[in-house]
Amino acid sequence: MKILFEITNCDSDIAMFEPVIKVLQRKYLQCELYLLSLCEVIGLHTDQHKVASIAQDFLQTYKLPFKVQTRNDGLRGKVSNEMSYLRMLRMKHKVGEHMGKLLESLHPDVIIFSNDRITPHLSLIKAAKNRRIPTLLVQESIRKDDHYKLAKVDRLRLQLIRFLFSVVEGPLLCHGQGGCDRIAAWGETSREYFKMVGVPEEKVVLTGNPRIESITKRNWQREGHELRKRYSIPEDVSIIAFTTNPVDGMGILTGDQLLESVSMVVNAVASLKNVYLFLKPHRFENIERYRRAVAESPAQDRILVEKNIDLYPLLSISDACLIFNSTVALEASVLSVPVAVVNPFQVDMGIDFVENGLTVEITNEKQLISFLQSCRSGEYSVATDVIQKYLAIIDGSADMIADEILKLATWKR
Repeated sequence: MKILFEITNCDSDIAMFEPVIKVLQRKYLQCELYLLSLCEVIGLHTDQHKVASIAQDFLQTYKLPFKVQTRNDGLRGKVSNEMSYLRMLRMKHKVGEHMGKLLESLHPDVIIFSNDRITPHLSLIKAAKNRRIPTLLVQESIRKDDHYKLAKVDRLRLQLIRFLFSVVEGPLLCHGQGGCDRIAAWGETSREYFKMVGVPEEKVVLTGNPRIESITKRNWQREGHELRKRYSIPEDVSIIAFTTNPVDGMGILTGDQLLESVSMVVNAVASLKNVYLFLKPHRFENIERYRRAVAESPAQDRILVEKNIDLYPLLSISDACLIFNSTVALEASVLSVPVAVVNPFQVDMGIDFVENGLTVEITNEKQLISFLQSCRSGEYSVATDVIQKYLAIIDGSADMIADEILKLATWKR
């Protein structure tokens, strides 16, 4: 039995698939596992070190023999998701041709996806359907599509790009609309989402997410205390984690609005005593703009701007976590860290965390100060029933996904 895993992100995809792979190796010894990295096709790099950590489980790994221009490190509305789509369109037919050749030579019994909305995923799904190969989409992220209300400054530019994309590729798809035979969804909120975008209910199975589950099975406190020691932060100092992501590149905020939002957080920290802020930008963001944003603050000696901090040790010692619209909200919540969405411009962040009670929304500095004080005193707690709505299963998700893979692998169209 041949099982092909497709990845486009060496961080989250490998972290999600690795527990599933271990279950397959342990319980189903007749499985032959193959890995296809499409990272270069969407402008990312295949991290050979991370792939090597699981490579022993695969008989063979594949990469396509071409790539698009790598995404810039620094998004100020210049390199958006839509721009990446346009680069991919230039090689759409070439991608489809190579997908077909790969499947003809490998003959997998089932293909596992982490995304299904754009080329190259759609090319591989189409090639699989043409060869009657079953496909499973494993939900990788809580953010399920890119249909945000665009910031005014970038609206016309991004609308034009989206229009050009739709002319060649067809309408922008929502997560789940790519045509996979089954979807392994996180929880009830995801089931409702997939139903809303037209996925038949019988195609969706609730499994939770192995990556999130693995977070809960490890004690991060020791590494968290090492983090305190490394930066000489006393135990009585409250730590706040602010994990940003390129919402300006997505067209949700303008670049200026993003920096004003950061300034609100910096000012709130400056007004509080015994508070230390870790500002962790997304890997696609330009870190220097954040460093400039805090350089003039009287609290700059209590603010660290750094990408290369391990997230989970940081969350383990944090009293609160601040986000724009990141999946980190769920990761922090399962570690019992209260989360707030920073949204002073009250825009549509494209997430449902606030309305479902997973997070609170912060629209001004006074609210933020009150929230941070409540978190520090232990007055604010995370609702476990809300987490369950998002995840459905906190234990055993890898086994459930492995079982779904085996069902599909033996399924005949």
